[in-house]
Amino acid sequence: MNIIRKSGIGALLAAVVLLAVIFAPSANAKVNKTNSEKALDYISQKHTIPKERLTIENEKEVNFPLSNQNILSVKILDPKTVESYIVNLDEAGNIIDMKAARELEHAKYREKYGKKEIALHDKLQKMKPDDTVEVGIWLSPIAETPKPEREISEKEYGDMLDTKRKAHAEKEKPVLDKLKMKNWSAPLKVDT
Repeated sequence: MNIIRKSGIGALLAAVVLLAVIFAPSANAKVNKTNSEKALDYISQKHTIPKERLTIENEKEVNFPLSNQNILSVKILDPKTVESYIVNLDEAGNIIDMKAARELEHAKYREKYGKKEIALHDKLQKMKPDDTVEVGIWLSPIAETPKPEREISEKEYGDMLDTKRKAHAEKEKPVLDKLKMKNWSAPLKVDT
């Protein structure tokens, strides 16, 4: 009975050792670096700063859903010089240009929504052909007439208002003409 117990323990011990050998990483296996470590390596090499001297100040993930991009923005500090560096990496750990990523997202937005806000786009998609929606068009402001230094008469005040109304009408005319040219059928209300 004693012999069986020892051989059972020996077999169990052999199985544990075998599993440890199978699942242990080999000495030649490359360690998969995190994107933050890749950012540290990049700054260390680019600026010839010892990697040990650098610290990660902040990590922020930026998602661009329309262009299907997830970017990790890593802010790295060199405490000795108090210099900060920002490295942007894609999901695969490749360094990318954040400006180009934003431009791509903006292009995808314009492609899908045009100049409209998402809420308006979604509302328009759900509307029936006979449904209406109220829109506002803002024009750049007319230069203000300087206020006179003295008191003015009613006639002068009326002339100033007429001049301002005329300037507004001149500014609105091309927009109204364009809407009429596109067979705009809704009543137009102009607020000045």
